[in-house]
Amino acid sequence: MPSPFPGMDPWLERNTEWPGFHDILIVKTVEVLQPLLRNRGYYANPGERVWLTEPGRPIYPDVVTIQRRTQRPPSTDTSVALIRLRDPLPRVRIPLKSNDEDATLDMQVVFDRSYDIGPYPERLNYAAPPEPPLSDEDAAWADELLKTKGLRQ
Repeated sequence: MPSPFPGMDPWLERNTEWPGFHDILIVKTVEVLQPLLRNRGYYANPGERVWLTEPGRPIYPDVVTIQRRTQRPPSTDTSVALIRLRDPLPRVRIPLKSNDEDATLDMQVVFDRSYDIGPYPERLNYAAPPEPPLSDEDAAWADELLKTKGLRQ
């Protein structure tokens, strides 16, 4: 059974659910990204450490993109996207070297594959409120959505 939400499922953010989902998400990110990179001389490597000079502490990304047989400094090309609960997750650009066309990762595909392989349809209690709580507007929208999907009365 797929997630009832069009994008991120806020019930997965409960501290008892997120760590396991996050691990699956990393593996599925590599699974989706690897075929996009391999024929271009790159590969995705989960758990790779990248050291940045700012913000003064090490950052451990979930997945990094590496070009084979080449050393280069880590990319500082980053962006942040604010996504509404009602929207599908975005396709994100994976920057490669300047002379290589960037790859595009469909985060909704990654999310869907992660949700589908996990125990979430059986484990998540959609009758209870999510943690952390939603805004009143999003809570009302989620309540209606879950009712239409038969997950709430």
